[in-house]
Amino acid sequence: MSTNTGKRFQWKPWIIYRPNDSNSKFVLVILNRPITHNKEVVMSLWQRANLKVLVDGGANQWYDFLKDHGISPNDSSFAPDFITGDFDSISQNVLNHFKVQGASVIHTPNQDETDFTKALRFLGESCKEEISKVEAVVSIVETCGRFDQIMANINSLFKASRLIDTPVYQLSADSLTWILWPGRHEIEVCASAEEGQSQKWCSLIPIGSCCSQVTTTGLKWNLDSQALEFGELVSTSNTYAPGENIVSVDTNGPLIWCMQTL
Repeated sequence: MSTNTGKRFQWKPWIIYRPNDSNSKFVLVILNRPITHNKEVVMSLWQRANLKVLVDGGANQWYDFLKDHGISPNDSSFAPDFITGDFDSISQNVLNHFKVQGASVIHTPNQDETDFTKALRFLGESCKEEISKVEAVVSIVETCGRFDQIMANINSLFKASRLIDTPVYQLSADSLTWILWPGRHEIEVCASAEEGQSQKWCSLIPIGSCCSQVTTTGLKWNLDSQALEFGELVSTSNTYAPGENIVSVDTNGPLIWCMQTL
C-alpha cells in the first residue's frame, strides 16, 4: 500500500563531501557550537559555498576554528558574506574584525525566534536571487550540549520550508539531519555502494505528530505501511541493507531523517 501524496523528492547528500565538486551549489551557515568537524570537510564547504553566513556566536566559533588550525583570520577569503543574530553571544572584537573585512552585519533582535530561524528568514527574504541558484542550505552545528538548543534547531528545520525555498541540512561531525515532508523520497546514501555501508546508522524520527503510514526500501529493517509515533515505534539505530545505496521513504507525515556522516 502506498502512502504517496504525489510529491517526489530526490536527495543526494553526498555532494556535501565531494571536495572537488564545483557543480554543487549551496549556502553555508555556521551556528554557535564548537566546530569539531574534519578540517578538510569544513574548508571544502567554505571554499565551495555560494554564500557564507555566521550566526551570532557562530562568528566566534569560526574565528576560533581558523586559529586552532593555524589559519590566519586576517585572510579576507575567510570573512563571511553576512553575520546575523541578536548579537548576545558574539564577541565585539570578532564582530568588528569581520566587519572591517567586508562582512555585512544584519541585526535580528526578535526574541520569539532562534537566531538560526531568523538567519533562514533573512536568506529567504533578502537573498532571493542567490537562493534561486543553490540546491541547499548547509548549517554546521554540533548536536550536543544543551538539549533545549538541540530541539530548537530541529524546530528551525521544521520552519525552514516556510522561510526559504531550498532544502536545509543540519551537519554535525557525526550526523547529517533534515526533514522528509509527506511524499516519496529517494535518498542516495553514497555515490556508489561501498564496503561497510551496511554498518552505518540511520534513523527515521517522528516529532510533533504521528506518521500513520511509512514504507521504506533499502534499509536493514524496513517499514511496510507502519506508523511511527513517540510512545510507540520510532525507527532509530537502523542501517542500510547490504549493497544498497538508495533508500526510499514513502510517508504521509513529516519525519526527521538522520544519517551517519559519509
